[in-house]
Amino acid sequence: MKRQLTTLMAATAFAVLANGPVMAQTDDTPTTRHAEGEHHGGDRSKMHRGKKGDRFGNPRHMVKRLQRELDLTDLQKQAIDNSLLAAKPEADALRDASRANHKAMRELSPDAADYDVQLQALADERGQLEADRAKLHGRIRAEIDAQLTDEQRQRLAEIKSERKERAGKRRADRSSTKS
Repeated sequence: MKRQLTTLMAATAFAVLANGPVMAQTDDTPTTRHAEGEHHGGDRSKMHRGKKGDRFGNPRHMVKRLQRELDLTDLQKQAIDNSLLAAKPEADALRDASRANHKAMRELSPDAADYDVQLQALADERGQLEADRAKLHGRIRAEIDAQLTDEQRQRLAEIKSERKERAGKRRADRSSTKS
């Protein structure tokens, strides 16, 4: 009995001593800040996203890439920036409406008396939002294309083709590793 009590006391003392440094950490320690997404001022959207940067949806990165790959003039770059800036409020509104629609779909209860009617209304709204988004992207693409020279359009087509080919190879590689 005395031996068990001594072992228990030793284990408790070890646990208290070992956890001392952990308990002493303040809330602003690097590990806590990183885990809570405050690594870059509390905004997870500013966190590093790999060597390609913010890969999806950031117009500034698209303009930089176009400038680098197509050797845009300053006038072309400014015109493209203006087109993207003019479309931003509409794009933001579509994004917010899509998020609200998605949230409403998630929160829709199958037990609701008019479930089918609500579901159909939300599905119709989602379809309209996607159509509006496709039209906006098409309009922006046309405005960008109007700023390019024939040589730049041809180079852009080559870049898209190369990208599509690489994506196909990646898909093929992934599917072959799954088998």
